[in-house]
Amino acid sequence: MLADGDTADEIIEDYSGRISREAILEAIQTDSQQGSSETRSATSASSMIVLDEHMSNERVSAAIRTWYKGKIIFVWDLRAGSVIKDDAIPQLLHKTKSKPALVTINVSHFWQKVPIDQRFCLVCLDIPVVSIPRISPLSKNLNRLFSHPDFRNKKQRIGHVFRMTADDLTRYYSHNDTQIRSFDL
Repeated sequence: MLADGDTADEIIEDYSGRISREAILEAIQTDSQQGSSETRSATSASSMIVLDEHMSNERVSAAIRTWYKGKIIFVWDLRAGSVIKDDAIPQLLHKTKSKPALVTINVSHFWQKVPIDQRFCLVCLDIPVVSIPRISPLSKNLNRLFSHPDFRNKKQRIGHVFRMTADDLTRYYSHNDTQIRSFDL
């Protein structure tokens, strides 16, 4: 039940009266006590980061893997054997069941251009391509975003578009509020 990174309170809220609080808590406790490798595997596979083609560097994914427990794939894995244009990416993200986070440096094609909804989130890193070899700051800032109290789990991140800059300023908007907000990491 906690596979999507939801808290018990979030699960209870999602079921809003259809299932009693006690029944949900009992199911969570039973699920946690089982602790099978199958449950752990489903948990780690339920979250996903999709890296765009500009970040197709194994060092980038390896750096993110040091702190991110979910699956990390490259954009071409969404539709193997074909060229994927930027305008097709949102539809491919919709088809995944994991509600992924697309991480891209292609700010001009995604920031305030892509219709966003509750099936994915976008993280636009406003850095030049030549900065990708400097993996540590990139991974560190992404980790800081994913650890931020307002965005620490997938449920909080989906439906948002983030734009992260080198000066640690993060701007964002959401599917239901297009006002651009900002915070420092």
